[in-house]
Amino acid sequence: MTETNIRIVEPGFNLRLEVRVCELSGQDSSPKTFERACDLLRSRGMAAVPSKGEILLLAPRLVTPAVLADEDWRAEARDSGRSRTLTFANPDDVLLMAQLLERRLLVAAARQPGWWKLDSARIWYENQPCDRKDGIAAYRRFEFSSVVVEAVGVGLVVDIGTAFFTTSSVAEFFRTDVSKDQQESNRRRFDRLSLRQKEQKATLRYDCGKFRTKCYFDKVIAGETCATTGERTVKRKTYPSLWAYYQAQQPGLGVSAEDPVARVSFKHIEGSVPVASNRLFLRVMNDALPDSLADIDRIVPEDRKHLIQRCWDALGDKPLGDDLPNLQPGFWRPPPERTGRCRFPGLLFGRNALLVAPRNGELQANKDFFRDRLQFLKEHGCFHVPATVMRSIHLAVPDTLEVDAANDLADEMSRKLSKWTRQNINVLDPQPYLDLAVGIRS
Repeated sequence: MTETNIRIVEPGFNLRLEVRVCELSGQDSSPKTFERACDLLRSRGMAAVPSKGEILLLAPRLVTPAVLADEDWRAEARDSGRSRTLTFANPDDVLLMAQLLERRLLVAAARQPGWWKLDSARIWYENQPCDRKDGIAAYRRFEFSSVVVEAVGVGLVVDIGTAFFTTSSVAEFFRTDVSKDQQESNRRRFDRLSLRQKEQKATLRYDCGKFRTKCYFDKVIAGETCATTGERTVKRKTYPSLWAYYQAQQPGLGVSAEDPVARVSFKHIEGSVPVASNRLFLRVMNDALPDSLADIDRIVPEDRKHLIQRCWDALGDKPLGDDLPNLQPGFWRPPPERTGRCRFPGLLFGRNALLVAPRNGELQANKDFFRDRLQFLKEHGCFHVPATVMRSIHLAVPDTLEVDAANDLADEMSRKLSKWTRQNINVLDPQPYLDLAVGIRS
């Protein structure tokens, strides 16, 4: 019988959740503000979701209003005095229930002393690497989500992945107290491991003692140290230098005045920011891995199940808390009538070129079929393109993407679409946007 990585919340189809209704007040009542408020509530140990201009809280009532603030906004959440019962049998409630239970699980994950995260609250990494070779450490990661299983219940899901980081810091890659040949070798290795093509920025892990976060490499200025960065303003407070900031806010890091600096960019901070480069470690993508680590992230089903179970064991017998339903034992196994194996159809491309689908279902035959699809598309193009196909395409990109990279993306899209369709397709100049909820920047 097929087994999934889903654990059903008891009692399944008959699940009911009692939630508090909270009101949010502030200058900005946009959907983004409600989501940010729910994120801050989760960071305080409360699972919350927005619903029709209110916030549903899977926690006891807020005795006092919760002040929620960041650098550029402020809001206040207060209990409305009302409660609400969500039931799995009500189609309007199921997605809210799944979101609330997922966020409650994320609260439990945040309390694990041996786990850390970068930017996503849904992805957590084990503290110790599972392997370490050729200057690269491999970390197992747990990705949490929820799913609504029709006629069964809300399921909570843990998926297993692997992330790779260099064991050498950025400071070591940019050392100047070694020979010129060694310096060049270090820089080439940095570029190779980061896959820095067409001026794309390398992804970094910034270790700040109690927490870690993600940032992107901009540059290293030769000779710049923590004491020589000039003034540094953080959360409206100005410090004489980066070193003065570390001394005031993070003295436990042990950063010295002479430590070298790298300029990096963060997702929600404008411009390039100096940080101690010995606290930065390069994220290595799978395509750049040495052969010695190429198979670490290919986890066979038996090992994958063991790792998922290890995650649930770490979360304890009642991962959602004593005041909420428990999870059904084991992983959900769909009945035979809900499972089956899909047979791939043959695919027709341009000039009636047929890619024959595998008939034996063997793993290698399936892999060859998936690989050959792109090759057939490159060689033969699309099977059919309507005469009225749009010739001009608008492209929106995050405003954090560099102009050259955005233009390269537009040019490559134009080239490939024109080749596949045999039409002159033009991707217009990329338009930056600040936020998906805000729209294109004027």
